[in-house]
Amino acid sequence: MNDTPDISDAQEQEDGATPPPRAMPIDPEVGAYYSNLQNTGVSAQKTDGFAITSLVFGLIPCGLISGLCAVIFGVKAQRRIKKSNGATKGEGLARAGIILGSIQLVAIFIFLIVDMIDLLNTGL
Repeated sequence: MNDTPDISDAQEQEDGATPPPRAMPIDPEVGAYYSNLQNTGVSAQKTDGFAITSLVFGLIPCGLISGLCAVIFGVKAQRRIKKSNGATKGEGLARAGIILGSIQLVAIFIFLIVDMIDLLNTGL
């Protein structure tokens, strides 16, 4: 079978337009591999959007709001992932967002305590 386009095919077009490209033959081994993948019944897992959002808020040190959002979205993502029974992934992202958000909240709390002590010591 010849895979190169035939010039006579192009000449047979009435409008003078070039014919559509022909499909490339697929290697039988590669085609069998992909058909086996399709027949396994396993679908690709999607990453939970709340888990990604939690990680993003955890990585952005914008203070109290980003820390709270990271923890809230992370907890919500973990619940959604458990309810999905393996249909979604991202538990590690959610856990990382919760940890980073918690670190932000603890740092803000420590900063506020130190600032309050400093204000009390200076007498203002």
